Amino acid sequence: LTCFESKAFRDVTLAATLTDIAGWSMIAFQAAFYERTFALSPQQYDPLLAFVIPMAGVTGGLGGGWICDKLQLRSPQGQRWFISAMTVLAGPLLAASLLAEDYKTSLMFLFPGMVAAEIFRSPTAVMTRDAKPDSPSVAAAAHLAVRNLVAGCGPLSVAFLAKEFDLQHAMLLAPVCYVLAGFAYFNAIGVLTEERAERTRAKMTS
Repeated sequence: LTCFESKAFRDVTLAATLTDIAGWSMIAFQAAFYERTFALSPQQYDPLLAFVIPMAGVTGGLGGGWICDKLQLRSPQGQRWFISAMTVLAGPLLAASLLAEDYKTSLMFLFPGMVAAEIFRSPTAVMTRDAKPDSPSVAAAAHLAVRNLVAGCGPLSVAFLAKEFDLQHAMLLAPVCYVLAGFAYFNAIGVLTEERAERTRAKMTS
């Protein structure tokens, strides 16, 4: 696949895959976490998670897309800093949720953590197409294929770590991955900006 020849495509895919490893790790064990750590029953945590997780996803996804559109018009570097900073911020917020002393405090940190963790989603779809503008559909398919294939390593790793430690601390893998993803996005957007500029210069000289 020629899309992998683009460094920007590879870097954007790496950053997004790190967020998926983290996200899948959180979602796969979120219910078990509240049950084991805070001794909540499904009747107690199901309604709470059913509200917090979708609402945070919608808020982060739509809000992130809207803000990034505005930043792209005013300052592309602003978008780079915003996506990177929010993805990094998801790490400590979700770590605070996992290490909270009670479930109410945990949920209080979970919501903004999940919002910050979803900021990347809409802009990433645009970045993937921009990295390979000559074959955007193939690029998007390859990008998603890599993410889906690798993201399963997250829950598998948490399951392994939970045997060595406990689920609460094993799930800290997710915040670590979000922090790494934030730095990866900063690099990827910089590379993508350079590749866009090179294509523009090539068109002007041709």
